[in-house]
Amino acid sequence: MVVHLGALMPFRIGIVFFALSSLQHLSVSKGIEGLMANYKDGLKAAYCYWPLVFAGLYTLVPRRYGNLYYDSFNLAWAVTMSYISSRDHSGKDKDHHHHPIESSPMSNLEVNESNCLTSPNRRSPTKMRLQSQLSYAEGA
Repeated sequence: MVVHLGALMPFRIGIVFFALSSLQHLSVSKGIEGLMANYKDGLKAAYCYWPLVFAGLYTLVPRRYGNLYYDSFNLAWAVTMSYISSRDHSGKDKDHHHHPIESSPMSNLEVNESNCLTSPNRRSPTKMRLQSQLSYAEGA
């Protein structure tokens, strides 16, 4: 338990925050920024969470249920790490209603009938036909 919390946990938290930020922004420099912004909070949370989990694992849980116990708590920990990583550190977004997909570069694209991405300004023949049928039906 001491090796896990003393050596592996700080390394693991750093890797997770770096990977989450790098993949989200597709940039190594943003990954480093995300690591620096989240590392202390993640490590503090880990030192509050994992000693209790390990104490239960090594004292109360029968050996045959150890993996189930550990994996259940690890799932909750993954959700916590994702939450910590996705917080806004700039102070601009205080209401927490920001949705990452809305501000994504891909958010203004749509899928047309042939399953190809198109710009919203480009109108497909099917879409134009449906709009003309709707306007005809409204007029009738």
